[in-house]
Amino acid sequence: MDEEINTVEKTTPSEGFSWWLKWLGSITGIITAILSASNLFPYNMFTGLFCFICWSIVGMMWQDRALIVMNIFLLGVYTMTLVNEFKDMVAQ
Repeated sequence: MDEEINTVEKTTPSEGFSWWLKWLGSITGIITAILSASNLFPYNMFTGLFCFICWSIVGMMWQDRALIVMNIFLLGVYTMTLVNEFKDMVAQ
């Protein structure tokens, strides 16, 4: 019996700077989720910022608009949250 073997070719790099950066961003994203679930503000915000910066750079290196748009948007949201929190602290 002649079976057809389907293979999927990888299109993302499996070595180099972008590979390390995507894994650093992914691990930081997992840490961010854990910190958020543990209600550890503002630590979750800072780790989130780092995660989104990593993934934005990876998106630019891979020329992947979806990664760029999503992570730059989230970077802006987290930055606004920190700015608003800082303003509230200063106002008190």
